[in-house]
Amino acid sequence: MEGIYGSVLTQVLSLVTALIWLDIPDSECISNLIQRGQTRGGTDEQFEELLEYTRGYRLRKNHMNSFDAHEQFFEGHSLQKLKLGSRSDATAFLATV
Repeated sequence: MEGIYGSVLTQVLSLVTALIWLDIPDSECISNLIQRGQTRGGTDEQFEELLEYTRGYRLRKNHMNSFDAHEQFFEGHSLQKLKLGSRSDATAFLATV
């Protein structure tokens, strides 16, 4: 489940068997968004809001969709866990499944 859906974590936690955290650098995430561009008929203004929201990921406090909340959630569970910090890590992992 992608991190922007942090508010539904409590609803799905009982179904979770493992956690995989894709902790990709913000600059890569923003670059990917820019390369992808706006989708589903959104406006330029909405796309800029998405970019700003993404830029604030590590800065937000007291918010379910923040780095701090994701880190706390990840560290606080005894489930099988894997943290991937780069695209090459993610590619290598995907090659094993």
